[in-house]
Amino acid sequence: MKRILITALLAVYSLFVCLGQENSKQWLNLNYAGDNQEYHNLDIYLPETGKSAYKPIIVIYGSAWFGNNFKQHAYNTYGKSLLESGFAVIAINHRSSADAVYPAQINDVKAAIRFVRANADKYNIDASFIGITGYSSGGHLASLAGTTNRVKEYTVNNTTVDIEGKIGDYTSYSSSVNAVVDWFGPIDLARMDNCNGPKEGDSPEAALIRGNPADNLDMIALTNPITYIDERDPNFLVIHGDADNVVPHCQSELFSKALKEKGLLTEFISVPEGQHGPVTFNDSTFKKMTDFFLKEAERASLTAQGGRAWSRNNQAVELDTIRSYDNYFTKTANTIMTPDEEGFIRRWTLLEPIEVPVLSNTIFTDSYLRNAFDTIYFENQFTILPIDGEKVKVGEQQLTWHALDSKLFNTKLFRFAYGLHKPIYGVLFWAVTVINSPEEMKDVRMSVGSNSASMWWLNGEEVLLLSGDRRMVMDDAVSPRLTLNKGKNIIRGAVINGPGMSDFCVRFLDEQGKPIKNIHISNN
Repeated sequence: MKRILITALLAVYSLFVCLGQENSKQWLNLNYAGDNQEYHNLDIYLPETGKSAYKPIIVIYGSAWFGNNFKQHAYNTYGKSLLESGFAVIAINHRSSADAVYPAQINDVKAAIRFVRANADKYNIDASFIGITGYSSGGHLASLAGTTNRVKEYTVNNTTVDIEGKIGDYTSYSSSVNAVVDWFGPIDLARMDNCNGPKEGDSPEAALIRGNPADNLDMIALTNPITYIDERDPNFLVIHGDADNVVPHCQSELFSKALKEKGLLTEFISVPEGQHGPVTFNDSTFKKMTDFFLKEAERASLTAQGGRAWSRNNQAVELDTIRSYDNYFTKTANTIMTPDEEGFIRRWTLLEPIEVPVLSNTIFTDSYLRNAFDTIYFENQFTILPIDGEKVKVGEQQLTWHALDSKLFNTKLFRFAYGLHKPIYGVLFWAVTVINSPEEMKDVRMSVGSNSASMWWLNGEEVLLLSGDRRMVMDDAVSPRLTLNKGKNIIRGAVINGPGMSDFCVRFLDEQGKPIKNIHISNN
């Protein structure tokens, strides 16, 4: 049985091996679990358009859960369509049923999602939207990822599974996804025999749970995406061929009915004479997939801008979402902080964003920026040493300073503003921190990256201007040689952005270009 299924699926892969696209940038065999195991590798492919960041689609291969290194086949199937639509494509491996019993497979998928979210800036990913798709068993895992947003553990009768898992180094990050396309995935494994009942004990689903499905119905229920559905789950597109002789067509009928009852089904496409891949995979269904992801990505952008989404009849609706910056910041503690291992300064006092009339970052010339940054927005703008909770008046608004420690090397201003329900586009941020040096340090340089433009001052003197429409890259600009005074040194920064995800990173480099780490960081 296993050999027949793998052979059939590889035949499907071979039909689409020609669909890969040459890319301007790609990263292959990144390990998302930190264990150097091949089954925990993923590949990232970016389009050729040269944008600073791309919304990602995670793609999962089908193998009846028997395969642990078929990510290239998933990319060959979907890559061209998704790349040409402007998405980053992330093809992932996961453990097979021979490697580990369920729920290891969904644990791996969620670990990969967390890795993508945590390393988004490093790989030019816009993680404000993450879509996921898969075919056959990959469709099952993609669907399960979608219906288990926010689910850590789940119990059916006396059986409990850890859905989220603890794989990898980024367990504090969310594994939620924003949209799902399910290609003929097996859904209810208790009804794989033409949706009348379970198959025998030598079936792929028996191998997945390492038991006879008929004798383990509680565990089988915990593999079923329908078990977890609620109204807060993302929207789904379901595609299945009506001549599929591997996964019964009725599996997608059952799933679509359950999704529709919760208002989550965008469309169920039943492909006439469609088989388990052949005929079902075609230009029309690929376009349906990309159009769906584009629409859902736009919906996510509208949500991020206003905390609202658009229903299908274009009525604005509130979403049941929690807006928080807890994944990116902690409140500054009354402890000494030093730069991180790479010398980046993570302790800052940030002012809530000032709204500015910027619709495009193409206007960020040196003269425009000097005028913008020289404008006095609040009292003592260039001398204040703010404390946490202090308020300043900007026009008719009262804005608050927040003393925060960044969890990442780059300070996520977009996430700071979004978490506080403040404007996120067309904004100007101010940041202040204090560096305490044990001795005078000459010939050092301030090194900065920012999205988008920014200006930086040290002890009241301008030292660096980053102009133009920029993405955040570490060490993107380096100041002339500076002197850090013994004792207190005050850094101020101003970051301006139009339609972008604002952030910055700052560190000091010594004469040899090595990060300076023997300094203390405080807020006063």
